[in-house]
Amino acid sequence: MVIKNRFNAQDFDRISRQIYIAIQNERKLTKRPLEYIKKNLKKGNIYLALDRDDQVIGFIIREKIISNYYEIKSWYISPQNRHSGIGSKLMKLATTVNSFKYLSVTFQSEMIYILKHFGFKRIPLISLPINVLIKYIITRNWVSILTHIFIKKSYLLLKS
Repeated sequence: MVIKNRFNAQDFDRISRQIYIAIQNERKLTKRPLEYIKKNLKKGNIYLALDRDDQVIGFIIREKIISNYYEIKSWYISPQNRHSGIGSKLMKLATTVNSFKYLSVTFQSEMIYILKHFGFKRIPLISLPINVLIKYIITRNWVSILTHIFIKKSYLLLKS
């Protein structure tokens, strides 16, 4: 198993499709368009765990919000590789830069405990610095914002 976030141009389509299929098949993950995945793969925003056959067995998508704030957008480990330490390795690599702060938003209450293990703490949205809060909100789809507020309770966590 190898973890990396830089790839050759000829690998983008194959890897993007593998990530896209994994997201579509995992009901607890937010669905993401294939073009979104390709764009973030090219930028180095996706940390991948690959098996010996170069197949995706896990990933974390991390996106810059503003200055030194990043958001963990998706975190996935294939079912047969869960509880093997791959997820921990991915999270540690994706959140290693100590001068950065990392946000994660989840609808899954069980994820709070897992993220706390990696140094995340639950925070209210209003506690973010105003420039981060504004950027965070304006980059969201309004339907998504309303869903987070009125339909499904979401949890915001920060690692600083």
